[in-house]
Amino acid sequence: MYCTQCGEENEVHASYCTSCGQALSESSNRDDKTDLPQTTAPAEFPRPNQRDVPKTNRLAIASLVIALVVLIVQFILIPIVPQLAAIVCGHLARSDIKKSGGQQQGAGMALAALIISYIDLALFLLFFALVVLFVYMVAELFPGDFWSELMHALEDEEGLKRLLEQLESY
Repeated sequence: MYCTQCGEENEVHASYCTSCGQALSESSNRDDKTDLPQTTAPAEFPRPNQRDVPKTNRLAIASLVIALVVLIVQFILIPIVPQLAAIVCGHLARSDIKKSGGQQQGAGMALAALIISYIDLALFLLFFALVVLFVYMVAELFPGDFWSELMHALEDEEGLKRLLEQLESY
């Protein structure tokens, strides 16, 4: 039996179309011999390969583009906000695609964006934690007046020489 909405061929006793989810008419489901299922599609229905191709979900595209752009420029700007946007778009896209019943595609694209975003975000947070740890360790190694002397030393050449002499004494 063929769906009256999309022309997809379904099993004889199916209640809903396997392609579009449309309820199949009861008259098509009768078991009497006078209403045998058709073996060819009616002329007014497009063949399955002539139907519209499922559309790619726009959130999946946005998610992947954001994830890739931030991956490339992550050292120029702080990637947390755009990566979170890519993660949200990726999850929303995968949800929309599942709910579309085959009318949308792009689940793989959204999944790729999620993987890139989660890994990039984890690496950024690890890098940030290491920088904080490094700054803390350097601050512990040198006395409190070292930082103010460093700023003054950077202003002139003589101060820089004094600072280098101090560093040699440590």
